[in-house]
Amino acid sequence: MFKTEAIETEFASTPTEDRHARRNLGVAALIPALDPGEGLIALVHELHQVGFGPLILVDDGSDDSCGELFDVLASMPGVDVLRHAVTLGRGRALKTGLNHFLVNYPHCAGIVTVDADGKHLPADALSVAEMLLRDPNKLVLGCRVFGDCGPWTSKLANIFTRAMFRFFAGKRISDTQTGLRGIPRSAIPQMMALDGERYEFEMGMLVNSSKFADDIVEQPIRTIYSKGHRPDHFKPLLDSMRVAFVLARFYLSSILATSVDFGIFALAYRISGNLLGSLILSRFVAGGLINFAVNRSFVFHNSSRVRTALLKFYVLLTFSSAVSFFLLRTLLDATGWNVLLCRLLVDGSLSLINFSIQRTFVFSKAPAAARDEQLLHADAETLTQGIE
Repeated sequence: MFKTEAIETEFASTPTEDRHARRNLGVAALIPALDPGEGLIALVHELHQVGFGPLILVDDGSDDSCGELFDVLASMPGVDVLRHAVTLGRGRALKTGLNHFLVNYPHCAGIVTVDADGKHLPADALSVAEMLLRDPNKLVLGCRVFGDCGPWTSKLANIFTRAMFRFFAGKRISDTQTGLRGIPRSAIPQMMALDGERYEFEMGMLVNSSKFADDIVEQPIRTIYSKGHRPDHFKPLLDSMRVAFVLARFYLSSILATSVDFGIFALAYRISGNLLGSLILSRFVAGGLINFAVNRSFVFHNSSRVRTALLKFYVLLTFSSAVSFFLLRTLLDATGWNVLLCRLLVDGSLSLINFSIQRTFVFSKAPAAARDEQLLHADAETLTQGIE
């Protein structure tokens, strides 16, 4: 049995005029929950008090013993409880809540996702909501300040995914796995269409953020790990692999475009036997244009002028083709191996370098946006130092 009577009495005893006089942010809170502890009731009450409304809870197939807890939450004013019959995963729970938000609350500016395990303080959730209201077209991340507290597995997983995200997406985010996020209303329809039913959904949200948000901004928050909080359901190895796969797909889109280049080269070389001519044909004609189109539209989601990006792309292509031809010729002369195997080895070795240069040089943001991003990160670092 959950000891909820005291909490219910405390909420009911709050003067009606005080509850109605509280600040209304116009921002909803969304809490996905799986087998939560009693502290969830206090968290919901405090979120309500600082101005969140409505509050949407998604029971992701919790144990039957949690039924009384969710009944209490459902009876609280301004709280909607949605239930999955079975556990479908954090990503699916978030999508369920986001859909409910869009259908039922058309006047709210956005929504803040909050973990059910007590790691997020209502004051920090409020800071994220206020930043969302100031920048209504940007995705806001409540980024934890990692110190001595917290399990090493969480720290290691965050370092791993942060490094991968930095390389593949070209953005520096201090906490890729934070569950405290401010999501603008305009971003939700496209966000709900993203793949992923578990923790990888949230990484997909970051990878594809340029599709539905102007930028990502950070709000430093405190990291709460205490014995009274239920552990989260993140499995460091399995869920980190799922998250890594989201980032790998980001890179594999570029690899698929490069495979077209390789196929054209193989066919041209078989017909002509001319190494340089086959390389030029595959790189600068069909293969190059396909690579450009795929990377611009599906990998980097670049919106700069096509003429400018195409010029940069062919400058890079000229340089990389010269390096590739030199290494290919050298490897063929030194080993006598099959030309297709040699090109596969050479271009495979250069692919990560080419990807990185395309990300930062060819398909980079406009200068103004880049300056804005640097200023935002500088502000986040200043706030972080203040918390420390």
